[in-house]
Amino acid sequence: MHTIRRVHSIKARIFLAVTLVVAAVAGIVMSSSRHVLEQDSIASEERSMRNVLKLVEDNIRGRYRSLLKDKVATVQADKQQFREFNSMVRVTLDRFAGLADRRVMSAARARTLALQWLSGARPVNGDFLLVFDREHRVLVSPNPSQRGQVIDQVVDIKGRSVARAARDEIIRFNDSFLSFLWPEAGGGTSAKFGHFFGFPRWQWVIGAIGDVNRVEVEAQRQLTQLRTELADTLPLIVTGGNAAVFIFDGQGKMVVPPRDTPYLGAMTDEMRAALMRLARQMTGDAMLNVTTASGQELVGRASYIKPFDWYIAALASRDALREPARKLVAGQAGIFLGALAVGLILAYFFAHRIALPLNRLSVHAMRLPETDFSASDPVSSGAVELPVGRRDEVGRLAQAFVFMENSLYTNVRQLMQAVSVRERIEGELKVARDIQMDLLPKVFPAFPNHAEVDIHALVVPAREVGGDLYNFYFLDEHRLCFTIGDVSGKGAPAALFMTIAMTLIRVASDHQSDPARIADEVNANLSRDNPNCMFVTLVVGVLDVRTGQVNYVNAGHNPPLALRRRGAIQVLSARSGPAVGVVEGV
Repeated sequence: MHTIRRVHSIKARIFLAVTLVVAAVAGIVMSSSRHVLEQDSIASEERSMRNVLKLVEDNIRGRYRSLLKDKVATVQADKQQFREFNSMVRVTLDRFAGLADRRVMSAARARTLALQWLSGARPVNGDFLLVFDREHRVLVSPNPSQRGQVIDQVVDIKGRSVARAARDEIIRFNDSFLSFLWPEAGGGTSAKFGHFFGFPRWQWVIGAIGDVNRVEVEAQRQLTQLRTELADTLPLIVTGGNAAVFIFDGQGKMVVPPRDTPYLGAMTDEMRAALMRLARQMTGDAMLNVTTASGQELVGRASYIKPFDWYIAALASRDALREPARKLVAGQAGIFLGALAVGLILAYFFAHRIALPLNRLSVHAMRLPETDFSASDPVSSGAVELPVGRRDEVGRLAQAFVFMENSLYTNVRQLMQAVSVRERIEGELKVARDIQMDLLPKVFPAFPNHAEVDIHALVVPAREVGGDLYNFYFLDEHRLCFTIGDVSGKGAPAALFMTIAMTLIRVASDHQSDPARIADEVNANLSRDNPNCMFVTLVVGVLDVRTGQVNYVNAGHNPPLALRRRGAIQVLSARSGPAVGVVEGV
């Protein structure tokens, strides 16, 4: 009893095929979607970080330029006020000198009063007045201990003596504007700048001195304000990767720290060094990829603001960048699971429709071995149950079953008829074989009365009958005639031709004892009426038992062999004539 294993059923295979197809499509789509989305997210985050850093960098550089402009404007305003103040000082000194010229007072008295006035004067937006003579001795100074002292030790930012540089530039340009370090009374120095002009009448150099730190304090105030604004605005920047923008200086100190503690914890010395190297590479597309000690994967960018020695950096989490891809893949997985469920239901429905008629075909096929195809009625009792009415492949398969069954009936009947005919023919051929074998001598020893002759022969046809022949008989009491031959072809025609050849040889030997003449006569008779162009190769010989002499003729047959007394074999390869029945008159 045959059974169908469900493991190999069409239903299981369709289910497996649907599952594999949906799983393969799902895997390819989800993997491709996740890869593309992750790459797009990373590229988008990189662009966002570049734009954010560029925006912050441009803002800081703009504020720096504004700061420089303010400093320059402040210095220029101080210069202008110092020039205006010094013009007023020059006018006043001219009046003191005019009093001496009009002899209202002496020149010494006029200089003394002028110095007293200068000592009490204070320049607008300035700290004090500095006056020295041609020997560079201090005449007016905020530090009383410096009066009368030579100030050549005070140098400007270029390393020149302030007194000498001021006098030289006054000679060349009528005035001078210098920055220098001024020694304080309590020790130390402070940065100062001053506008100097000369009073040739008394060979004095007068300078309105201001404090550089006042400008720097204002710049520092603006810088502090910038830090406060950055600290308020940078935490508000949000990107797809939850990036944090922060600023640190060249010493590694945080100017504006990141808003999230994890990013702040990731700012190790190695991270700072890597960001500093990245910022100084000056390559627009350079990105930093790093894994922290906690296993967090970060991607970062940095830029450098040289005037402030600031590094603007942005760090983003790769996990945050992958989150949209994970959500997309999760959504796609739900969709594909739903599609798989629907596909399996549809697959079950279609598989059932396909498998049901196939099962009927299978049952019908299993019953075929039990069918009697030798019956006269070729109509199968099971054929009507097959789904021959379907128009799909199953219907064509059912029609093929019906055609196969009807063909089996027809072929079996034809085969039985052919077997019957073959058995009859084989019986007739067997009778013909027996007759043919009876024509050949088969009793040995053949001539017990002739001890001088010992002869034996055997023929085994390839088929039931064949064209091989042999014969031997005494022509008279002393001469033995023997024949060996092979008819062209096989089967019954060769057997009939062999019978004719043997008969003709026997008839010819009745009145001929010469083997050549026997072969001539047989060749003439066979060649005369031979429409099928059959022939036979012959060796015909006559042995004289008294002398042992053999006369033979070879008509196209293999050369005979002669066994000599000492065991030597001689091939009788003398000239051979054509086969008998080929050419008439040979």
